[in-house]
Parts: sequence; C-alpha cells; structure tokens
Amino acid sequence: MRVLMMILGICIVVLRAAETSECKELKDKDVFEMRRAEIYADLEHIPDDPEAMQSLKRHSELLFGFNAYKSNFIMPVKVSNHAYPSYVPSDNYETTEAEIQFSISYDLFSNLFGLEGLYGAAVTEHAFWQVYATSAPFREMVFNPELYALFPFRADLGFVSMKTLKVTFSHMSNGQGNIEKLDVNKSDYPEFDPNWLKNRSRAWNYVSGVFRLQSGALLTDITVWLRTDGGGEDDNPDILDYLGFGQLDLHYYYRQNQFDLMTRFNPLTKKGAVEAGWSFPVYGRDSVYWYIKGFSGYGESLIDYNRYVNSVAFGFNFFR
Repeated sequence: MRVLMMILGICIVVLRAAETSECKELKDKDVFEMRRAEIYADLEHIPDDPEAMQSLKRHSELLFGFNAYKSNFIMPVKVSNHAYPSYVPSDNYETTEAEIQFSISYDLFSNLFGLEGLYGAAVTEHAFWQVYATSAPFREMVFNPELYALFPFRADLGFVSMKTLKVTFSHMSNGQGNIEKLDVNKSDYPEFDPNWLKNRSRAWNYVSGVFRLQSGALLTDITVWLRTDGGGEDDNPDILDYLGFGQLDLHYYYRQNQFDLMTRFNPLTKKGAVEAGWSFPVYGRDSVYWYIKGFSGYGESLIDYNRYVNSVAFGFNFFR
C-alpha cells in the first residue's frame, strides 16, 4: 500500500510540474492522438486477411490507449489438477474456481524532455475466486500498479520489425497479512510440512523493459525485469527462481481469432511456466470474446508462486 501511495504521489508531483513547464500544452488530446498515430502508423499490412489486420490494429491501439492495459477477462470456470492448499484451517479450497482480471491504463502526458514517448500509470488486479467452495472466498487477489513510459522504437530486422519499447516501474502484491505463528496445515497436499508458517503475504518491486516486434500477423513482446527491493529476508526472497528474469508473449491473428502464448523460464533453476490462449468473437461482436486458456508451471498466483500447477479455464475476454 505504501508503494502504491508513493506511485500516486509521484504522479501528482509530475503532473503539477508539467502544468508549470513548457510541457503544459502536451496534455491536449490532439497531442496524444498525434503521438498515437505516429506509434501505430507503420503497423504492417497483413496480406489477404483484412479481419486479422483489424484485430491486430484494435489490439495495439487499445493496449496503448486510455482504456485497456493488459488482458481483461472473466473466467467462470477454471479447473486445476490438484486442490489448492489452504492458509487458513477453516478454508477448504476446491479444484474448480473462477479467475478474473481487470487492467486499465491512463496516459498522463507525452513527449517529456523531447523523448517522443507516452507516459502514464496503470493498475491490474488479478483475482482467483473460490466461488464453488462453501463460503466462496477469494483465494488470492494480486494488485499490480505501474508507471510506464512508451516510446516508438523502429528497427527493421528484415523478417521482423521492432515497433515500441515500454519501460515500467512496477509493484506486485497480494495485500495479505503476515501471520507470525505456526498453525496446523489441514491440506493433504504432500509437499507441505504438517506444521509450517502460514504467512500469506507476497510482494515484490521491479523495473521492466518490454520490446514489441511485429512480423505480419504475429506480435511478439519480449519482457525483461529486474527486482529493485533486494529480495532479502522478505515474504518471497526466491520468487525469481520460479518466475525467472522475464517472459516471452506471442499474439497471432488469423481472421477474427487471436492465439496467445506466454512462456517464462529460469535457466539456473530449470523452473518456469507456459500459458496458451485462444479467443474469438461472441456472435460476431468486437467487444466480447469467447476465451479458453491453459496454464502449466510456476507462478499462476502470487501466493503459491512456488507451487507447480496445471489448469485450464474457460470464459470471456473483453480486451485481448
């Protein structure tokens, strides 16, 4: 929470500085639209597939616009291969739950210091809801506020072209308390000791760089991150052992279909994760999509980042 307040404070300070500087006129909507047009103008045409081109353009413009940031979805049904371990003796988690993600961004200003970029703030909330359990608790809620700077960064590499570079300062936390006492673990999951410290708090801070490339109907995001809080004696000092140092995201468009693949891997620990998704319009609409995805690996949720999970989910995507 303190990190989030610090981020909001930085936003306010920078906004006030912008109002008393030569960047005041850059808050105008026309300037934002001009910057967007510059960033998106050279999206390569997809031959003989206008529907895929339209989907790609919509994805790119909303991702960097005033509304969507990351994927927004509601998955009423997600089934994992094992029941999730409980951190509270009275909880009895099921293998089936709901998964929800809400992610928005806001461009604050543009072209600061003559760097020709967009600068803004974003927040993503990722929730895992045990709606089919007796008391229907939220098993996990992950909060991910960010400050970002997005720059046009064009480089033609022949078979692929680089389009943008995004730099972020991010905080990720599940907002849980630190229970400093031993409690009996009622879970029958064998990897946990019968008596263990049921600390539910998870958090880390990081800076990241996201390189976006395009090759026809394929968008590629290469993300690398660096932890900035030291990773000392905290709630999850070994989180990078499981999440690695970055991830690769592929988005492929065919007509009105979008196929997604995410992968991350730590070569030092041989741990990582893969997630694959497929979305297509609901009855031809361009604002809601059927969505199915599968996950295998570590880091599905923050609280159980070090637990290997296989799961499949089905629902609706409102921005893909």
